Amino acid sequence: PRAAFPDGHPELATGLGNLATVLLRRNRFADAADLFAELADVRARLLGADHPQTVGTVESLGLARYRQG
Repeated sequence: PRAAFPDGHPELATGLGNLATVLLRRNRFADAADLFAELADVRARLLGADHPQTVGTVESLGLARYRQG
């Protein structure tokens, strides 16, 4: 996603979210957590920390870290 869209572009957030979700479903929890953390930062900058999409991303980050152990 980073090669196609500059930092802060809304489509970067979409790509990161899709990739992180695939990694989570493939049990690649550490990789998913890294992307969810990056996505949370991007969404917080674009939408604000209290936006539902940002909060949902932080929740997904927590799930990935929980499953990671």
